Amino acid sequence: YGDHRDLHSFPTRRSSDLLTHTFSLEDRDEKLRGKEVKISIKVLGVKLLTLPDVTDEFAQSLGDYLTVEALRKSIRQTLDDNEKREYDNKYLTSIVDEIRGMSTILYPPQVLQEEVERVIKSLEDDLAQQKMDLSTYLKTINKEKEAFVESEAKPVARQRLVRSLILDEMAHAENIQ
Repeated sequence: YGDHRDLHSFPTRRSSDLLTHTFSLEDRDEKLRGKEVKISIKVLGVKLLTLPDVTDEFAQSLGDYLTVEALRKSIRQTLDDNEKREYDNKYLTSIVDEIRGMSTILYPPQVLQEEVERVIKSLEDDLAQQKMDLSTYLKTINKEKEAFVESEAKPVARQRLVRSLILDEMAHAENIQ
């Protein structure tokens, strides 16, 4: 029902206030149509974000930067490196996709099953960092493990396996070790 309430004025309210709201005659809940409600508001606190001044002392507090200019240079370099890495990844992906499109890639089913297990293990590790296990996750997405493996894990595993095989073959063809 959040779309019914005029709560946008809360931040400007005084520490104690009374808000009156009348529901529309077209409200989707018949019991509320035309009814008036009174809501008592008590503001417990107001949060405010104050940004620090960008000074050499601020830069020094963030790491091994003597000046703001050194910090800016480091940030610029990191952004440039990320942009180059992203470009390289997109280029490599386009090459792999092109090779995949004109190739027949064969592998034993056991290799795919091993990759599926790695995908699931990786997911379990990620979930553990969020204090969740796989069975709880599966309940939240309303899937049985077998259905999840077939619809989610296996396609990811297949894509990773094919990419890995193509990259291995490219490295072998180019004598890259």
